[in-house]
Amino acid sequence: PNDTKASFCYVVYEYVCSQHKHNTNSHPAASCEEFFRLKYNNKLKMYNNLISIQELIISLIKDDLTNTRLVNGLNTLGLDSGDYNLNLSDTIFKLLSIDDDREELFEEYLKWCEEIIRIDILKYPEFLDTHARGIYKKLLKEKKKFNEGLPG
Repeated sequence: PNDTKASFCYVVYEYVCSQHKHNTNSHPAASCEEFFRLKYNNKLKMYNNLISIQELIISLIKDDLTNTRLVNGLNTLGLDSGDYNLNLSDTIFKLLSIDDDREELFEEYLKWCEEIIRIDILKYPEFLDTHARGIYKKLLKEKKKFNEGLPG
């Protein structure tokens, strides 16, 4: 993400500087850097927030994976775990703007989450992040296919 952010900032900065050279009388800024800060500071803050939303969704997926392990462990012990399911998938799908009626994708998501049960995340803690990011990418891919009308 940092490389993407840096590339984005550089492209915007180069564009602003090219405009600044042509329109030096159109703004009070004395330099390209000052003009860039004045004109695009809020847009860059919005871009940074978009990156944060992606990380928020991945964090929620990791929480959902951890919760899946907890609920499965309680079930294995014979305890009623229904009250411990956090239903984070609803929030994740809303943040990704995936329609509620995508029942087949929801079921697929649950299968992806259940894969975490077979992995000892205490022994391999990096797998939790890797798997959450993989699920995030799969959800984006499925959302894109659905929006483009491609077969799922």
